[in-house]
Amino acid sequence: MIENHAEARPQSGLALADVVYEAVAEGGVSRFMGIFYCGIAAGNVSLAPVRSARTYFLPWVLEYDALYNHVGGAGRCEDDTVDERAKALCQIDQYRIKDMDQFGISFPTCYRNYDRLDHPVATEHTMVCQTDKLYALAATRGWTNVDAKGISWDKKYEPWTFKDDAKEADRGAAISISFVAWKGYEKEYGVKWTYDKVKNAYLRENGGVAHADLETEEQLQAKAIVVMFAKETGPVDDHMHLLYTNIGSGNGLLFQDGVATKITWQKLDRTARTVFSDSSGKEITFTRGQIWVEMLPIGVTVQY
Repeated sequence: MIENHAEARPQSGLALADVVYEAVAEGGVSRFMGIFYCGIAAGNVSLAPVRSARTYFLPWVLEYDALYNHVGGAGRCEDDTVDERAKALCQIDQYRIKDMDQFGISFPTCYRNYDRLDHPVATEHTMVCQTDKLYALAATRGWTNVDAKGISWDKKYEPWTFKDDAKEADRGAAISISFVAWKGYEKEYGVKWTYDKVKNAYLRENGGVAHADLETEEQLQAKAIVVMFAKETGPVDDHMHLLYTNIGSGNGLLFQDGVATKITWQKLDRTARTVFSDSSGKEITFTRGQIWVEMLPIGVTVQY
């Protein structure tokens, strides 16, 4: 889990995620969950700033049976101050998620770096975790690429389907995609993706400036942008926790190869793969490369 508070940017590691999920954590401030696999195969990657768990990211974690790295989260089972539906820590236990909570991890796997940016930041914006050490620690807990019976993690995994880049002549015109999850938060949290026809990639801006990765010093870019509209509920307790309905079905948009397509999404249960389909019901085939999944409240306008 990587935060997106304006004071925490630029983040570390997002450029090397295979998939990035983005949704509001609270108060109009979004949070990212990166899925790291192929993008970090060549070596260690620093992840920062790592922040707390939220319940609606857990169904996505379960799609991959992934290691889940975070710093604490909303609500243990016995915490009466948190709405039952928002108790992320409780649900992590109940769902038997491979929990890599920093509260149980010490230096040098995870640590606070107060000097990672060129300006002072609050303590909550300083947690860094290292992917190679996370994998090594997970192995000591019995979490590797195979289970206790030697069965590979992807034996029952249902991947999306992929294709090569469209030929440049077949790509759409240069367009930009812009939205903000909550009105009034445009200045710091408005998102804009601008399509580069030559690169066949969408370049990200956040809060009106190019959104870069601290480690690569390059602007974040993706091959495909998926927008899924979901029901937002809350705040549901005094901690201002939100809920998003990302189990079920709904509508969305796909941007890839310079083309905008109206789509639907469906996730049959907590562990099922989210399936994205076009208007005819055919499952989407993604252009190879990084995918961003933007979960927005139903009713938000996406301009393009």
